[in-house]
Amino acid sequence: MKKLTTLSMAILASFVATAAMSAPKETQITERYFTPQLAPQPTGKQSVSSDGSLPNDAEFQRLQYSYMHSSLTEATVGNYFIGSWLKSQTKQTKKIRVGVVDVGFAPHPDINYANESADFFENDNDAYSEKIMRESSSCTPHGTYVASIIAAKSNNGVGIFGAGNNVEVVPARVAACGQGSNFETSDGIAWLAGRSFADEGIADISHSVDVINVSRGGYGGCPIDIQEAVDYAMSKGITVVASAGNGNVETELSWPAGCKGVITVSATDINDNQASFTNYGHANDITSRGVDVALYGLDDPSLPNKTYIGSGTSFSGPLVSSAIANVLSVTDGLTPAEVKYLLLSTSTEFSDTTTCTVDSCGEGHLNNDKLVEAGELYQAGNLSYIKQALPYGNACDKQLLIETFGESLPLCGMLELTLNALGTERDHVTYNVYRAPKGTAIDVNDSATELFISDTKKTTQLVPDFDIESFDYGFTVCFSDDCSDDVIHITTYEEKDASCE
Repeated sequence: MKKLTTLSMAILASFVATAAMSAPKETQITERYFTPQLAPQPTGKQSVSSDGSLPNDAEFQRLQYSYMHSSLTEATVGNYFIGSWLKSQTKQTKKIRVGVVDVGFAPHPDINYANESADFFENDNDAYSEKIMRESSSCTPHGTYVASIIAAKSNNGVGIFGAGNNVEVVPARVAACGQGSNFETSDGIAWLAGRSFADEGIADISHSVDVINVSRGGYGGCPIDIQEAVDYAMSKGITVVASAGNGNVETELSWPAGCKGVITVSATDINDNQASFTNYGHANDITSRGVDVALYGLDDPSLPNKTYIGSGTSFSGPLVSSAIANVLSVTDGLTPAEVKYLLLSTSTEFSDTTTCTVDSCGEGHLNNDKLVEAGELYQAGNLSYIKQALPYGNACDKQLLIETFGESLPLCGMLELTLNALGTERDHVTYNVYRAPKGTAIDVNDSATELFISDTKKTTQLVPDFDIESFDYGFTVCFSDDCSDDVIHITTYEEKDASCE
C-alpha cells in the first residue's frame, strides 16, 4: 500500500476540515416557552352572534374579538379576520393544507386535522402523542395549541374560532417533550414539502402542503440543513412562516426565524406594543397579536372544548400562517415572493403611540382582510398594472379634456403605472421597475432585463414613455434594507379609450 506524502496528508487534512465546517451541526431546540393558562370561566350569559355578522363560536366575542375582528378600542388595531370569513361563507374557496412542524399533537373534536401526519422522533406516520402528554406534566400539547389557532372549527356554536377559513392542519412531530434538534425540524419541513423519507420508515405525504408553520426553534444562527429545507419548500412554491422567538434578543440569532426566505413573525401585546418577550430586529417581517391568544390544549371530556389563553410568538406566527392560507384559498399559483409582498404591503403601519417600529417588529401589524383583498385584485390584474391614464368619465367629458389640453398634455399617450392599488407610500419602501422583451422572463440578473425606473417610493405615477406593445414589466421591492430580486408581475392593458381613437 502506498504511503501518503506530506503534501497528500496536508490536502486530506484540509478536505476533512472543510467537510466538517460545511456539514450540518446538531443544535437543540432551546426556545423559551410560556405555559398557557386556563381561560377564566365566563360570568353570566356569554354574548354570541345570532345575525351571522360574526362567528357564533361560544368564546369568540369574549376571548378573540379584540384581535380577530377589528380592535378592543379605537386606540388599538386588530388583525382583521372577519371580513374575509364573511365572504368565505357565500363564495367558493379552495381547501388549504397548513403543515405544522412542532411537538405535542393530540386529536381534538374541534380542530380540522388532515388524515395524515409524520413523526420524525419515532420515525412513523403517527404524530399524535396524547398518551405521553397525559402521563407526564412536562410534556405539553404545544402543537395542539398552534393547530387550534389555525384550524379550530368555526361558526359551529362551540369553543373558539379558527383563523383559517378553509384549512386542515398536517402535523409533523419533530421533538419529544421539547427535546429535539434542527435535524428533525429540517426533515419535518422537507417531508411536508414532498421529500421522501420512506427509507427511514415514514410514508410519503399524499400531496405537499401549501403553507408551513414553525413555532419551535433554537439559537446560534441558521443551521445548514434548516436553510436547505426552507429552500426546498420554497422551490415547491410553499411559504414558510416562523415565529421570531421569545428570548428578547435579536431575531437573526435564532432559527428558523433567522433563515433566509422565511416570513418571520414577532408579537405585540393587547395595546399594540412590542411584547416584552419577543425577539426583535431587522430579521422580523411582520407582527401580530401574541399576548392572550385563545387556544385549545388536550381535550377534556368533563369540560368539552376547554379553552386556554397563551402568550408567545408561537401563537403570533400561526395567525400569519392562517392569513396566508386565506389568501391562497381565493387565488391560484401565488409564489412565496408574491405572498410576502402582498402580506407586508397590506400590513397596518405602526402608530406613533406604539413601541413597535419597522426596525424592531417588522413592516407592520398583520391585516388579514386587506391581504385577501389584495390577493384577489392582484390575480385579476387590478392591483399592479399599467393602463391609459385618461381620467374616468363620460365620453363628452373626456373629449373636452383632450380638445382643451391635448396640445400641452399628451393625455392619450400618457400611461398610469400603479404598483399597489391598495398601498400607501412609506418612507422606507422603495421600488425598482424592470422590463424585458415581450414573452421573455423578467430576471434582474439577465442582460435582457432593463432597469426602467429606479428607487421610486411612489405606488402610482404617470409615465409618458412606456412601450407596452414591445415589453413586459415587473418590479422588485425593498422594505428598509430587506431587498428582494424576486420580480412582482405588472399587468398591462393595451386598450385605448375610444376618445383617443
